[in-house]
Amino acid sequence: MITKEKIESLIEEKLVDTHFFVVSIDISTANKISVEMDGDNGFPISECINFSRQIEGNLDREVEDFSLEVSSPGLNKPFLLTRQYLKNLNKLVEVKLIEGEKINGMLTHADSIKICVQTFRKERLEKKKKKVEIIEDVEILRENILETKLVIEF
Repeated sequence: MITKEKIESLIEEKLVDTHFFVVSIDISTANKISVEMDGDNGFPISECINFSRQIEGNLDREVEDFSLEVSSPGLNKPFLLTRQYLKNLNKLVEVKLIEGEKINGMLTHADSIKICVQTFRKERLEKKKKKVEIIEDVEILRENILETKLVIEF
């Protein structure tokens, strides 16, 4: 059986001195191998091909048949790693908390324990005709986050 550890070791050889990292590795019972990778500056399709060749070239289909897919996580996938949060600093995110609340704003800080999102809202203050923009920094413990996704703007 092809193991996650075997795939990780094959990828690690090629990760040396690069800005790429593994986001997830899934192997189904039918030996469908799905690898999601990213980079601090993106993960181009040419690298998907390179890493796919690295894995496939070191596995023997004669011994065990498999299918392999190497891709980037995509813009619609939630962040799984601290490194993904760090890559997306100063970008708009949507954070869904475990209790159901959603927080939208600019990701300004991230570490393994918490993140900080700068939120913007307009509010009418007493004795003012115009609404005033209020900027607030919201600290969120990572353990309270259900998912965080990048907000795509056009």
